[in-house]
Amino acid sequence: MDSTAPTRGGAPRWMLLALVPFALVAACAVYLELHWEQIPERFPIRWGAHGPNGWSNRTFIGVYSPLILGGGLAAVLLAAGVMGYYGSHRAKAGVLMLEVTVGTGCFLALVFCGVALLPLGFPSGVLVAAVPLFGLALTGLLLLTAAAQPDEPEAPASGPPLFVPKKVGWGYSFNFANRYSWMILGTLLGGIGLLIGFTLWAHS
Repeated sequence: MDSTAPTRGGAPRWMLLALVPFALVAACAVYLELHWEQIPERFPIRWGAHGPNGWSNRTFIGVYSPLILGGGLAAVLLAAGVMGYYGSHRAKAGVLMLEVTVGTGCFLALVFCGVALLPLGFPSGVLVAAVPLFGLALTGLLLLTAAAQPDEPEAPASGPPLFVPKKVGWGYSFNFANRYSWMILGTLLGGIGLLIGFTLWAHS
């Protein structure tokens, strides 16, 4: 059975991978809660050339803000990917966008879970080694999936297509004559802006 085929609801079966970032964040949150007393009262969150230059405290926001940020970024990317997938009528470009956003969400969740575990002495060397390896594996998987994806145009619709081939180079560009392009852009900019605001507030 083809695992890339859409289910009855219209989404490919690999869309279940979209649950991975939130499962990672939830598991990490439970682990931190179970080891709350082992978290130092004050711990570094930023490092410079001469060592730590930013600190946080053992509070709900101080401990869990990396997980909130990682889960929020994964949610924003997933929302944009889903809009691109359905807005393009499941054309190849929409499938690729959904693959990239789901994969990037998994990658970011791994990174922010690692950051959240640092106060418990999580080996930073493990994080430094795991993140690039995961990124390379993810990139390879996406490239293989993209190569196997048939190059089908968007289904006929009443409006302009969401994606158009680039005039220079390889790939696709958003067609801003399609309202979904503005919805995706607004979701990305608005969601990331809110998360940046949250981060600044949490560590102010």
